[in-house]
Amino acid sequence: MFSIPIFARASIGLALAASAACAAIHPKPEESATPQSFYTVTAEIALARHQPRVAALQYAAAAANETDVKLLERAAQVTAETLQPSLEQKVAARWMQVDPKSVEAQRAAARAACRMSAPRARHFDSERGPASKESAAIAWLQLTTS
Repeated sequence: MFSIPIFARASIGLALAASAACAAIHPKPEESATPQSFYTVTAEIALARHQPRVAALQYAAAAANETDVKLLERAAQVTAETLQPSLEQKVAARWMQVDPKSVEAQRAAARAACRMSAPRARHFDSERGPASKESAAIAWLQLTTS
């Protein structure tokens, strides 16, 4: 029979414990955040491939933590053109955090709110019939000022 001496077993166990302790002392470096350029390039590629939803999602992801006003403006433009009002609203909210005095950011937020509340506008403006952009804007103003 083959047996491993007790000293050898103890040495192997001690070596494993020491290597585990060393691994705990030097933690793995955190993964770096995805660069903003990745999102913008993939969004533009998606636009070129006629994939508007993907482009809007990529620009919204790029704008989530960005402070560059030009990028936020482009993200709002793409989300508006691709008819994604919920994403447009998020981008506009971020844009207004970065640049609170921007009239364009406020317009983007209002445009997104109008698009999102258009089905509800009939309840506020029954005289005009089906929801129009004007009735959606009136509905949004009534909702935000009350």
